[in-house]
Amino acid sequence: MKVKHLKNKVVIETSKEDYYDLVNRINQLNGILNTLHEINDFYLSDITTLEKLRYEVVDLLDLGWSSDKYKYVVQGGDKW
Repeated sequence: MKVKHLKNKVVIETSKEDYYDLVNRINQLNGILNTLHEINDFYLSDITTLEKLRYEVVDLLDLGWSSDKYKYVVQGGDKW
């Protein structure tokens, strides 16, 4: 997956494999959230999966951590 930061937009170029991988990750997240809504509890395996999903999506979107803002930010792009 390539992320291009242009003046007025961001272009994400990806292969079909990466696209379906991202869809799979979103579906994993959806499944965990549905479980949490149904039982109102956390399983340790769900927390581990959520952590893994977060880092995978951060990597796919080429985000960086901002200690000042305490959140992920676009690297080299607009400051939101």
